[in-house]
Amino acid sequence: MRNRTLKGSAAVLAFTLSHLTLQAADRLEKAFPASSSPRVSITNYAGLVRLHGWSNAQVKLLATKYSKQVRIELDTASNRVRLVTELQDRVAKPDSIRVDYELWVPRDSSLELSSNSGNLEVEGIRGQMDFDVMNAGILIRNTSGAIAVKSLGGRVEIEQSEGVIHLTTVSGEIHLKDVNSQSLTAATSTGNLFYAGDFVPAGKYQLSSQEGSISIRCPPQASVEWNAKSVRGGIESNLPIESKRHYVRRTPSLIMHTLIGTLNSGAATVNLFTLSGKIRIYRK
Repeated sequence: MRNRTLKGSAAVLAFTLSHLTLQAADRLEKAFPASSSPRVSITNYAGLVRLHGWSNAQVKLLATKYSKQVRIELDTASNRVRLVTELQDRVAKPDSIRVDYELWVPRDSSLELSSNSGNLEVEGIRGQMDFDVMNAGILIRNTSGAIAVKSLGGRVEIEQSEGVIHLTTVSGEIHLKDVNSQSLTAATSTGNLFYAGDFVPAGKYQLSSQEGSISIRCPPQASVEWNAKSVRGGIESNLPIESKRHYVRRTPSLIMHTLIGTLNSGAATVNLFTLSGKIRIYRK
């Protein structure tokens, strides 16, 4: 009886290993010529999507799918690349519809990415970027095009990037580090918001969270006109802000904490608002 059990276990293990090997080997690799600024569109359900900007007039694609429940549709031309993950079974389990994509595209490409779950990573792109995700984490680094993100959940992180930035998420956190933007709007309903770095002269920044906190770390030489309001939280700062109005206003229904003031010459305008979280403004 024990021998039969061991043989049965070995057979199951052998089948599992061979099945995993088959899945891992189900890869698509392609390279094709492209214009200097193609439109790259990717629609995925689950999995990791990585995009790298490079100097070649070519798109290189590496795609890995992990089951027969999905099919990859690829449409290419010199000025566009369209990738779509298509479900073969509409009631397939989430872990069976994963597809990972990695692409190297011209730096001036524009991107349009949507995903339900997984992570999106983008670096070295100079064109416009649009992201629409459900519960996918987003990491954007070393870019210089306009960025627009709509997210239900998942962390949104932008580092060392330039251009207009517009971010909205329901429950995800937002992390901004060393961004160089003339116009930045970041809003989250229940997540926290973090900003680390300087502010561009004449730049306009709007950072808000309904239930989360807002943390700012900037150098003491930053030139900012501050307008910070927290309805039920507090405001803390160790920067030499010349306060025009810094008070706690009490009414029968709420307590409003407000800091309106200038740091140095006030070249940039920064508006901060949170309903119930705390606002912290510290030196970097």
